[in-house]
Amino acid sequence: MAIQRTNTLIQAQAHVLKKYQTGEIRIVKTGRPHIDATLSGLLPGDIVVIAGASGAGKTFELQTLRENIMSTELNPDANDYVFLDYSFEMKLFNLILRGISRILNKNKKDVLLKEFEPHEGPLVTRYVKTLMDKRFYIEENPCTPSHFLTETRIFLEERRDKRAVFVSIDHMGLFKSDADKKSGIDKVVEDINLLKREFDNVYFILLSQLNRAILSRIKEKSIESMPNRGDVYQSDTMFQIADYLIVVQNPHRLGITEYSRVNPRLYESLEQFFSEGTGISKKVSFDTLGNIFFHVLKVREGEVVFQDIFIEPIESENLTLYKTEKITTKSESFDDLGLNDGDEEDAPF
Repeated sequence: MAIQRTNTLIQAQAHVLKKYQTGEIRIVKTGRPHIDATLSGLLPGDIVVIAGASGAGKTFELQTLRENIMSTELNPDANDYVFLDYSFEMKLFNLILRGISRILNKNKKDVLLKEFEPHEGPLVTRYVKTLMDKRFYIEENPCTPSHFLTETRIFLEERRDKRAVFVSIDHMGLFKSDADKKSGIDKVVEDINLLKREFDNVYFILLSQLNRAILSRIKEKSIESMPNRGDVYQSDTMFQIADYLIVVQNPHRLGITEYSRVNPRLYESLEQFFSEGTGISKKVSFDTLGNIFFHVLKVREGEVVFQDIFIEPIESENLTLYKTEKITTKSESFDDLGLNDGDEEDAPF
């Protein structure tokens, strides 16, 4: 590490900017409006923090981000991307169960205990094949911050030639630590900051909980029900490192039918979600049934004023990805994954 004159670095940065302008380097699109609205996607070194209460949809949002980022339709360079999941909270089987439940729009109990209908088999097959993609890696065992740094650095070093390497952590509070939890998280954040400077092709997606204090503010038609910076677990640490800090909120699950209280003129783009008529000075609330709320608490590169609330129906285009895709082999079934050609190494079960 050495101190350098700024003027010696300017020309190199100007060349990088030119490459973005000409399309030689592409911004990574996430397909999520609450992220892409600012720069149309992510830049190398960006850190996205997704926070939310248990059951709010954090892991689901991570799954959606993963699918979108690694889609060659959205990102033409995605075949040269890799994705590493530190999945501390959910085991792979549970993630598969959740994914199948999502694409079939069935509850997990039916997926687990009932055989698939003929029309469901091809959809599940397509989904399972995406999980077998060799661009994806997973670490399921909670580890210490020191182990995370060593393991991730080796992983990134071996993939310096990739256009993009994504590292997700689900979730930050589950690192093993001999010290107190805050010290452990602070260490991981410090190490992530080191890694993003050491490797110019890495991106991080971090999942975090909300503090329980927000539960005491849950009320109908109250702006106090909306999350703020202090509601994020270890908020100072998470807020400092994040380029994007987004809180996923499912108010209906918390017993709220009419959420918050806002000036309709500031949220005209969300008028379809208003729960009541508007007037010149009348404030409105949002319908919660069937809707997920994304609160954008920080965008590092955002303008002074940016859209801070996004609402998405739970059954959205993102959730029906595998239903709308053309299935080329109609006779394909869940039991026929095309794995009987001697490539047993790829067999998932």
